[in-house]
Amino acid sequence: MNKHIFVLSYCGAQEFFDTINVEEFPDSTFYFIDNGNQNYTSSFECFTYTTSTNIGCAGGWNLICDIAFKHLNLEKIIITQDDATYTNEQLEDALLETSETSLTGIYQPHFEFSCFALHSDTYNKVGRFDENFIYVYSEDADYKQRCMLSGVVMNSLMYNSKDSNKSLTLKKEPALNKIMYNRQYLHFKWGASIHPSPSARVDSQAPFEYNSPFYTSGIYSLDFIPLTERIKNIFPELYKDSEELRLPSAIEYDKFIKQNGV
Repeated sequence: MNKHIFVLSYCGAQEFFDTINVEEFPDSTFYFIDNGNQNYTSSFECFTYTTSTNIGCAGGWNLICDIAFKHLNLEKIIITQDDATYTNEQLEDALLETSETSLTGIYQPHFEFSCFALHSDTYNKVGRFDENFIYVYSEDADYKQRCMLSGVVMNSLMYNSKDSNKSLTLKKEPALNKIMYNRQYLHFKWGASIHPSPSARVDSQAPFEYNSPFYTSGIYSLDFIPLTERIKNIFPELYKDSEELRLPSAIEYDKFIKQNGV
């Protein structure tokens, strides 16, 4: 089975290349998206791209989807991170479980998006990941809610994430921890968690009480993502040459196209 594996990295590039054994992943093409302008030595030949600034997890995923679905015209991909571990069999199982109406994570619930398979039709239906979740955290809960309301099933292969998801970014760069802000934005967008598990509710996991985003402020489509001034304030270097407010990933994709061609 041909596999297209996109790795989003912020601070664990060298650890990734020192650890991965590509011979264990036959018929696989790796794409490494460096979201941290890192110094590293690649241990094997793969596609690499370095963003102009850290556009966050949601922005990085959107950039990956733009490259995969718009630029490369791929149908299904794996998206993972530099500190996740997985096997070839797990990736193949995830791709087999994934369709136009289902998304599959390798790890158990609440950790599925550390390594997941995504179909282009699902992405087009559910929409872009919300980049108002700054840097990292809660963008996955938002997407799960939108998948549920869009009729997209969230599968999990139920592998244990212990020792397989090291959360390197926040450990190495605690200043990037915007968990409380992101949770506030999540609840403003969707209301309170109504998950049957008390611990999941405390952890702000989907499902949530609103059936449309920002329900108290109006009726918006499920793929609606506001272009807030906060995005511009967090990523000023992206907007220094333009007053137009666009998602960071869209600006970065334009730069990617200029470097790599249409």
